[in-house]
This record gives sequence, C-alpha cells and structure tokens, in this order.
Amino acid sequence: MGSSLDAHGTLLGLAWLVFAPIALIAALLKRSNWFSSKESQLFYVHVASNCAVVLLTAIGVAVIALGEDDDDDDDEEEEEEEEEDEDNEDNHKSLGAFIAIFILIQVLAAFFRPSKETGGSWRTAFEVVHGLVGYLLALSAHANVVVGLDIYGAEDASVGVMALVVIFWIVYVVFRLYLLYVQLFVKKEPLFGGSGGSSEKQRLGVPDDAEVEIAMRES
Repeated sequence: MGSSLDAHGTLLGLAWLVFAPIALIAALLKRSNWFSSKESQLFYVHVASNCAVVLLTAIGVAVIALGEDDDDDDDEEEEEEEEEDEDNEDNHKSLGAFIAIFILIQVLAAFFRPSKETGGSWRTAFEVVHGLVGYLLALSAHANVVVGLDIYGAEDASVGVMALVVIFWIVYVVFRLYLLYVQLFVKKEPLFGGSGGSSEKQRLGVPDDAEVEIAMRES
C-alpha cells in the first residue's frame, strides 16, 4: 500500500497545499482593485485552480480506495499495533470524504451563480456563502493533510507542513483584514455588494453625488 499512500499524499498535497492557496490568493487579489486590468485573468486563475483541486482530490481518493483492497493481509497482521490510531484514521477518512463532496458542490455551484448585473441580493448572498464555504474547506483540508501525514508516520513532514499552513493563513488573514479596512474606512464602501460606490456608477454612466451637487450649483 506504500505506493498508493505516496500517490494519495502527493495528489492531495498538490491539490490543497498548492492549487487551493492559488485559488484563494487569486480571489483576494481580484478584490484588491490593484490588478483591475487583470480582473478577468485572476477570475480564470481562481476557477482553473479550483477545478484542479477537484480533479486531484477525486484521483487521490480513488487511488487510496483502490489501494486499500490490495493491503488487507498486512492490515490484519498489524491490527494490534495500529489499534490506537484507528479512530484518527477513521476521522481522517470521514473528513476527507466530506471535503471531497463539498469541494465538488462548491465548484459546480459557481457555474450557476447569479448574474453580477441582475443578481442583486442573491448575488451578494452567493458570494458570501461561497467564500465562507471555501475558507472552511481549505482550513479543513489543511488540517486533514497534517493529520494524514502524522497518522502514516511522516511526523517531520507533518510539522513542516503545519508550519507552512500557519504562516500562509496568518499572512492571508492580515492582508484580508487590510483590504477590509480599506474598503470600509478609506473607500467607505459597503461591507457587501462589492465596489458599488462611485466606480460602479461611473461604469454605468450614472453621476455620483458630488457631480450632481456641482451640476445643481452651476444651473
């Protein structure tokens, strides 16, 4: 089962330690308005990375499921030695199944999201739920990768991955909070509804409040 475990770990590691962070970072940069000219490219990076996560997760789950059938004899011989780890292993598998199912739903749901122009509050609700579910899945998967490495005897790798994951989330949260501060207190935009404000009005050809006031004075 060693080869299937290696393949499983490699595929899930690529999915959740490489492509999932890329998807999160692309979505965050798209929100920042620093790359407004690259907004569509960042969106497609986000989508492509999430699709890669789904594909690699599905293959990784299939590999380990098929590999278990070839290792029944070894499992019986080592049953007493591994009895203490059975609960952790079952939890690892259950959480992995939950993550695999919901990341597929998450990506498929994105293709049916309400329109940005006509979706209104439904679009806002979708973006909030989509974002929260994405964070939950990424955090759960990162924890599950660390636990999986520990269960199967790669303690050093488990500690290293945990350190990288913690650093990533600290940097990500700090940057996200900074963008939230800019949105609420610098640009004074609403918490939900994107970059509505003056920029959205200008895009639609609607004058903002300052322009209306100047026009009234001139008349």
